[in-house]
Amino acid sequence: MEQDVRNISPQGLVFYSAQALPRYSMVEALADNLASEFCRKLYSSIQQFDEQLDNTLEVGMRLVAFGQAITFSVSRLGYTDPSLIHFFGRLDNGQPVELVQHVSQISFLLTAIPRLNPDKPKLQIGFLRPVDACDKSDD
Repeated sequence: MEQDVRNISPQGLVFYSAQALPRYSMVEALADNLASEFCRKLYSSIQQFDEQLDNTLEVGMRLVAFGQAITFSVSRLGYTDPSLIHFFGRLDNGQPVELVQHVSQISFLLTAIPRLNPDKPKLQIGFLRPVDACDKSDD
């Protein structure tokens, strides 16, 4: 029978397990769960979806909550670490919207919607800086 091993977390919490836990930095463990990393993964998924669309369509998000559905075009992503994701875009009437969600609550459908201005060049999502597509929201 294995002996219980006493472990102390960096926060000083004591817990017991049947075997010793691997050693790792708490910073490394938390970094993978930050909204900034989640935002980068979302951005990659949205970009792949967008690359499949022709110039008459753009990426839209369809959200359903409380029996109501809303669809809006997505123009930018942002985040507030440790856990909030921001979606910026416009409704079909041109009204600007910002959706703020906790990373644990994100669930949406990517859909193709007609572009608001098909005569203008197609903008890519969140491309103020192509290298860093997720803009940190400081306000």
